[in-house]
Amino acid sequence: MKTSIQSRREAVKLLESEHVLYIRIHNGQTGMIRSTAEGIIVAIPNSETNKIDFRKLEDIEAFEAFYDLTLSSPGVLYYNKETLDSK
Repeated sequence: MKTSIQSRREAVKLLESEHVLYIRIHNGQTGMIRSTAEGIIVAIPNSETNKIDFRKLEDIEAFEAFYDLTLSSPGVLYYNKETLDSK
């Protein structure tokens, strides 16, 4: 079940617990955010090139800035609750 993320704090907590977050993009496509050993990876489909654009954020502080600039609208960021419940 898709569950909306309500705050930056909740998003950071989920990333720190190694959960994948999903981004609802204005054109109906879905992007992904995942924490890795190298940093936080943001993958967003580019409808103009039909490719995936990747952005690497160095740390949680960079993610928080990215969240404040792009993800703070309600319903934009979510996670799959079944995945969280199964851990």
